[in-house]
Amino acid sequence: MMLQANIDSAVRDLSNEMHRQLSAVVDSHSRRFSHSPSEWEVVEVICGWMARFDEEIRLHGERTALHTVTLGRSVGLAVDELVSLHHAAILHDIGKLALPKGIYRKEGPVTGDEYALIECHPRYGARILQGIPFLQSPATWIAHHHERWDGYGYPYGLRNHFIPLASRILAVADTFDALSSEGPFGCSHSLEVALSIMEVLAGSQLDPTLVEIFASQMKRELNGQERCQPCKEGHRWRETAFS
Repeated sequence: MMLQANIDSAVRDLSNEMHRQLSAVVDSHSRRFSHSPSEWEVVEVICGWMARFDEEIRLHGERTALHTVTLGRSVGLAVDELVSLHHAAILHDIGKLALPKGIYRKEGPVTGDEYALIECHPRYGARILQGIPFLQSPATWIAHHHERWDGYGYPYGLRNHFIPLASRILAVADTFDALSSEGPFGCSHSLEVALSIMEVLAGSQLDPTLVEIFASQMKRELNGQERCQPCKEGHRWRETAFS
């Protein structure tokens, strides 16, 4: 209970600090340019703020955002929906910043109490972002990105189409990056192995239709028919991602 209270306090402190930094940036931008920063500029400020705490969370968010937008376009989402989906993806793990690094980066098995806290990070992320008008929908999708198709996910135990479509898309992209990337959050599997694992997870953890669409897209990349790589220097790929 004491650890939970400490984390609740950390969520409030993180949210307050982020909003203070955003307010300072908005004020400075408005004085220099006579208008408020764009949504993209606000998201970039938040990403920079996240990187001060954990650079890998930011990089994981950028990679996940690329795959999320690609899948979102494949299922026919409009450009404005893709932009909101991008924002949700790039910020989806912001709630982990409220957890002690010793928990979410623990190499060995986690205890039951530790896992219970990890399960709360989608809700923490939504709370940190609340109050930013254009991030209201992304915050909701972030809150549900660890729900499972079979209803055994967290934090609310929603199942199949009761889970928002954007959250299901985000779950597919998040899982793929976790399986295929190197680093503390990745398993470093090859693209073929990662897709094989995802096909096993289809219908239990992941929306089976979205996995099929995503796998087809990635296999085309693997065969050299298409290629799109995330950029580790911010959002430079976004001009082509939303064209």
